[in-house]
Amino acid sequence: MTMRRLSLALALSLGLARAWAASPVLTGVYMFGFAASFTDSVAYITDIQMVDSAYVYKKTGFLADRTLYASQLSSWLLTNLQRENMTCVVFFSPKRASLEKQLARVKKKYQTGQAVVLTPLTSDTFRFTGEEWIESFEVQTSAEEPKEKRKMEGLPFDGSEQPDGPPAAGGFGMGGPQ
Repeated sequence: MTMRRLSLALALSLGLARAWAASPVLTGVYMFGFAASFTDSVAYITDIQMVDSAYVYKKTGFLADRTLYASQLSSWLLTNLQRENMTCVVFFSPKRASLEKQLARVKKKYQTGQAVVLTPLTSDTFRFTGEEWIESFEVQTSAEEPKEKRKMEGLPFDGSEQPDGPPAAGGFGMGGPQ
């Protein structure tokens, strides 16, 4: 009986330790954003900003919910500048010096060519805000799930499967009509 309790306590403590290790920690990071569109010659870049309430995974150093910060920039561009379909990315680092190097590389890449006009967004114009981290669970499809069901749900096929039927007219096939 004692061995059973001991093994239960050990399993419980390992489970809690694993869950605790996977959770991000609240910390401050520096970040800047970049937005561009394939259909426009104007790109936008923000100043380096300190976000003091960001969640970072301690083990990997990744920013939790990175897409939410990119969505902040995308929403601001849509609302204030009526810029649709902008692809937004966020660069971040706990050290300002390393982020300044990344910012210089991005600016150099887009300022050397005359095809893109790089427009700065100052901290007075646009400001990132901290996002609240909410634990979510990933949904995985099982390998045994029929491909018809995955197609109906809009899930991608794994590459080993071929889509049913010929490509649509003007589709992805090479050559003329089939």
